[in-house]
Amino acid sequence: MAEEYDVVSSEGMGAASGNGIGQAGKFIAHKGEDFDVIVAGGGPAGMGAAVAASLQGAKTLLLEAQSTLGGVAAAAMWMPVNRITLWGVTPEGGKRGGVHDLFVDAIRSFGAHAYSERRHPAADMRGGLSIHPDYLKMACFQLLEHSGCKYRLYSPVTGVVKQGNCLRGVKVGTKDGEEYFNGKIIIDCTGDGDVSLQAGVRMYKGRESDGKLLPPALLWTVTNVDIQKFFRFFTGERARFDEMVSQAKAEGYLTCKWYDFDETSLPDTVNVNNGGVDDWGNVDMTQEADMTLAERLGIQAALDFCTFARKKRMPGMEDCCLMRAGYRVAVRDTRRVEAQYRITHEDARNAPEFPDIVSRRYGFIDAVGYYAAQMVSGHAYPYRCLVPVGVDNLLAAGRCAGATHLGFASGRGMGENMGMGQAAGIAATEAIRQKKTPAQIDVRPVQDILRSMGVRL
Repeated sequence: MAEEYDVVSSEGMGAASGNGIGQAGKFIAHKGEDFDVIVAGGGPAGMGAAVAASLQGAKTLLLEAQSTLGGVAAAAMWMPVNRITLWGVTPEGGKRGGVHDLFVDAIRSFGAHAYSERRHPAADMRGGLSIHPDYLKMACFQLLEHSGCKYRLYSPVTGVVKQGNCLRGVKVGTKDGEEYFNGKIIIDCTGDGDVSLQAGVRMYKGRESDGKLLPPALLWTVTNVDIQKFFRFFTGERARFDEMVSQAKAEGYLTCKWYDFDETSLPDTVNVNNGGVDDWGNVDMTQEADMTLAERLGIQAALDFCTFARKKRMPGMEDCCLMRAGYRVAVRDTRRVEAQYRITHEDARNAPEFPDIVSRRYGFIDAVGYYAAQMVSGHAYPYRCLVPVGVDNLLAAGRCAGATHLGFASGRGMGENMGMGQAAGIAATEAIRQKKTPAQIDVRPVQDILRSMGVRL
């Protein structure tokens, strides 16, 4: 492993990067390889962790269960990857440093057709990019390769290798049975905390009082839209829009609890975010039956929206067409680990400064469906939230990190998840350098490295 952080720019990434079959193939992991750091999950948190660890010189593997990288950022189509920068987020604006900047540079290198920064009153685009999902996927591949990280898709972690309380590796389910990868430090960025659960970490799920979960949602993209006309209607005549939806529900169409819309990088095309299907109760996206139902109802909601928008001559959507839906339902909320510290709603509102700060969380408190409030945007996020209790050589970042339910809902944007992952990736390399477990390390070198990458602590 390298002893010092060596800044790697995004030069060489983009549409003309020239990576052929042989060049790309050398980054795909094969069974039997050993690694310093293994990251499970290829969403924003996993990308932050894997790229940061690899840039530090660790031999790193990223395992993704699905067919593509990007996680919710890819599944949600053009939904803004919020707070990936700080423009419009803080008074001074600017970049977030580290992996965030490499990711933004990689996207922008593809050109204006790959992303949009256009803002409408209906869309919270502060610090965000609305990214074409296929360019986003390609940027993830290139960023991993550029940093020297190996990866593999279709590789769900189905078990762990333990020696006492210490993790030594992971089991991966394949069509030919289980494979094993050995690693010195494992980082759980699965969102659902799958690795932590398999390792025996205590888990929390949902709101403390009743188990209520934030609703999942399938997002979709609609084309042949008069964008200016539609946004004038949606922002200026919201009561009329809501009445059209209520009428559609009464007529038997499957509607969602709410709808929101974002411009895309394509002409005449908008992305549709939503609050999940009306009246479907508490959906647990760790349960296969609920997952299947969410996919089934999600695609019906997408089709029904386009049908009733045309039928009711919704202004700007009179002749709209469904372009495509996300490749899977976007999950907002499932399991969280028992960590050395669980960040709380009070932390987000009162903003204490933690001595072990490794990131800052921006935005607002967004417990979709039951609570929204302002918080101190930019409050400190402590390293201890990334350290599960009871299992050594394990870190957890992203949705599954340590938090109360409202603590988790406070600043839960994709930029925040990438920041958590980045901190976990650097902490993993420091644990190896210091010859300690993640729970034992001196966090000050982690902070020094983050600051050297331009991260604001």
